[in-house]
Amino acid sequence: MRQRLGILGGSFDPIHLGHLILGERAVESLSLDRLLFVPASIPPHKQDEHLSAADQRLELVQLAVAGNPNFEVSDIEMKRGGPSYTADTLEALTEDFPKHELVLILGADMVMNLPTWHRPEQIVRLARIAAARRPDTTRIDFSSLEGLFSPDQLDWTASNLIEMPAIGISSTEIRERCAAGRSIRYLVPAPVDSYIRAHELYRG
Repeated sequence: MRQRLGILGGSFDPIHLGHLILGERAVESLSLDRLLFVPASIPPHKQDEHLSAADQRLELVQLAVAGNPNFEVSDIEMKRGGPSYTADTLEALTEDFPKHELVLILGADMVMNLPTWHRPEQIVRLARIAAARRPDTTRIDFSSLEGLFSPDQLDWTASNLIEMPAIGISSTEIRERCAAGRSIRYLVPAPVDSYIRAHELYRG
């Protein structure tokens, strides 16, 4: 039986407890053998935004997932550089993990926008798509994806929702609190908090 490898990408600027809770929920609900956190070099939808240095964001993710045997970190997008297109990443991971079933984990809103992404047909060809649903989302209508997904793919996505608790943490809030000199304790893992303070990240 093929092992199932989850893929969770993002700018992670910085990574926070919400990301880790999503990862843990994904491992449990999708029966993942392991989950790869993939920090983006340049997220295509954030090319005009200023991001923290790639090596620092990568180190923050490594600190955050340390100690969880189900979590791993990949620097594949940072090594490649340039805009981090998911289709390119999945092609590379398919070569690196030829015996694995890839599962791409996205927020439900991002799944609905998938047809606008770079080479979306390649994305759904190479990976299952798992949608994370917030508690304030009552129903997700996947019918608009019928032209992109096969019936089997659409049924799998609709049947494998990742139910998320209400968390209310965002990387934006964390950066704003750091800039204002306020505490981010309990919003990020303790090693991440220590690293951010030691390197004076997000101080403006």
